Amino acid sequence: MNGKFTVVQVSLKDIFNLRHDILRPGLPKETALFDGDYELFTYHFAVYKTRNGRIVGKPLCCASFKLDTLNKRDSYRLRGMATDKNWQGRGLGSLLISHAESFIANKTGVKLFWCNARSSAVKFYYDRGWRAFSDEFEIKGVGPHHKMKKELV
Repeated sequence: MNGKFTVVQVSLKDIFNLRHDILRPGLPKETALFDGDYELFTYHFAVYKTRNGRIVGKPLCCASFKLDTLNKRDSYRLRGMATDKNWQGRGLGSLLISHAESFIANKTGVKLFWCNARSSAVKFYYDRGWRAFSDEFEIKGVGPHHKMKKELV
């Protein structure tokens, strides 16, 4: 990828269509609007292709991080992670998560992250240092998930 992609903090409107198209295909647009999307301490990120140091095109990968609690501790909950079908498996999700974890930890001091990961994505998160802390459960209309977390040291 060497310099051909960049991760930037964006607004929800910049990533909403990608989130809907990948995570809620065929469902009404409002199903891709999540609790906390417009809160002050929610951060949205996107990966874009770059050319000559400039962003080109639409977002290829996105995720949102909402200030939350886990076991009575401040944490950031990862929600809405999605990668364009043509770009999946190329390291963009890894790039985004690594950047977002560092950005949030440096900006807020919060180093605990968690998410409801689709069962099909558990290995992706596991390979990036996240660990499951629940049995599989079903989110109606979306599919099977596991709760996962990561704490930066």
